[in-house]
Amino acid sequence: MDNRQLAQSLASAQRRLASLERARIDELVAQYDLTPALRAWLRTQRLDVVQSFLEAAKSSKLAQPRVAAARSSGARTSLQGAELEAVNRAMGIGHKHAVGPHRDECGRLVMPTVRPSEFRKRGGR
Repeated sequence: MDNRQLAQSLASAQRRLASLERARIDELVAQYDLTPALRAWLRTQRLDVVQSFLEAAKSSKLAQPRVAAARSSGARTSLQGAELEAVNRAMGIGHKHAVGPHRDECGRLVMPTVRPSEFRKRGGR
């Protein structure tokens, strides 16, 4: 093998190694809940720098593994908003709010009141 072939072989091996390192970095970065700017910066660093940063960040709670972040954030991963309210209403689950003045199905104004006897039963004077 002459010097030219050796140099080409070395360059090819270095490209493959760099490609494998980039893939490993992408794999490591994907495991953590990080900001897009931090992800971009980590992808420009060497593998040893990325590994040491993630270890330090994990111990300082700057970067949490994705599973732990999803569990500890308390974020809902199910129905939300109007969909959740509709399901809760259909199942009879939910908060019972005091009914204020409203219009019935015929358009009449309804002013809910509490009779004095009911008020006394509820602890009123």
